Amino acid sequence: MTPEWLTGICEFELPKWNDIAHFLNRANIILLQITFLEWALKWLCERYSDSKLKHISSPKGKIYGYLDLLRKMGYSFDLPGNFDSQLKSVKKVRNSFAHGDWDDVRKEVVNFSYKQFFVLMSELFDTIEAAVTSHKTE
Repeated sequence: MTPEWLTGICEFELPKWNDIAHFLNRANIILLQITFLEWALKWLCERYSDSKLKHISSPKGKIYGYLDLLRKMGYSFDLPGNFDSQLKSVKKVRNSFAHGDWDDVRKEVVNFSYKQFFVLMSELFDTIEAAVTSHKTE
């Protein structure tokens, strides 16, 4: 290895990797959140459904399909405040990530609050739990 080669790595490749790692770490947190949300809703549908779940579909995606199914089972609940807009942002990150559109991923994660989305997911599960509990007592 020549010193010129090492200089090139230090000046170009490592700083570029630090930049990539920064936004990818944020994106991974967001991806884990949406993965957990979809898994948990599917689990709830399987747990409280009388029949075997078939393919869940909705024009707005699987998450809304699971929410619709829970409502069809008789559980009445509302989505938290800006859940729709937050989920839309999360889906943009997921889709851009899946297609390798790194500039779009970077743009989406810069202003996204994964803490706020975590709070929204918690509020959603609180409302679903309240619906399930009140449905059992009826």
